[in-house]
Amino acid sequence: MIATREQVCASAAAGVETEGSSAFDHALAEEQRKSPGRDVDRARLVRSLNLTPAAARGDLARLRALIAQGADVNLHGPVDFTLSPLAWSARCDHPFAVDLLVRAGARVNQPLEWGFGRARYTNSSALIWASRSGADRAAERLLAHGARPMREVAHNHEGFTQGETPAEAAPTLTMKRRLSR
Repeated sequence: MIATREQVCASAAAGVETEGSSAFDHALAEEQRKSPGRDVDRARLVRSLNLTPAAARGDLARLRALIAQGADVNLHGPVDFTLSPLAWSARCDHPFAVDLLVRAGARVNQPLEWGFGRARYTNSSALIWASRSGADRAAERLLAHGARPMREVAHNHEGFTQGETPAEAAPTLTMKRRLSR
């Protein structure tokens, strides 16, 4: 069964991350890998991870509070971990959350990496996630903030194949036309 956007977003929105959760452990390992020998600010990491459920809910008050406390709006962990908070707000069609995160420094064209089954996808973006889920309002906000339609690349056991562009992934003709410009 294929989950609807609402089901996927509700699932992401329900999660609250704490130290010891699998998402925290993955993010901690990634931070330690990027900066060996440096102490990781665990409280900031938890705040940064909690941007994702707040972004998926479109919870502007929670996003503002976490950002004010120093959460990293560009946190994106290793494959099979999570998309960025901006990608989640876009995927769940929360245009005001998109605007807030961009104003707070979220990189609109940050290349994302994610995994599904045995495949790994690179060069993904918040725009392709908005497009893929039919989130017209969020896609419009991303475009207004300078989002570029990058092509996703799928890597699997046979090598790699070209993935979709946001226009190719869009579920409606209107959205396909808007993203093809």
